Amino acid sequence: MSTTEPTLFERIIAREIPADIVHETDTVIAFRDIAPKAPVHLLVLPKTPRYRDVAELAAGDPALLADVVATAHLLASEHADGQFRLVFNTG
Repeated sequence: MSTTEPTLFERIIAREIPADIVHETDTVIAFRDIAPKAPVHLLVLPKTPRYRDVAELAAGDPALLADVVATAHLLASEHADGQFRLVFNTG
């Protein structure tokens, strides 16, 4: 059992911290950024805390990574005329 504190994103997923959720499935959640850097700035995350970064996600569960990208594409069609940019932060 881990003794680390839940991350901000884990707390949002658990509904401990409110967020403006725009999309959710069993595996992925998407919500508006609280400090947007673009007119449409959505965060799309896998719900599992298993992977530390996108490289681990790609190696460990490529289907989940594909789900994240497909969700970004779907949300772009709904919120931004189909245009989008993906940024993966690590650390």
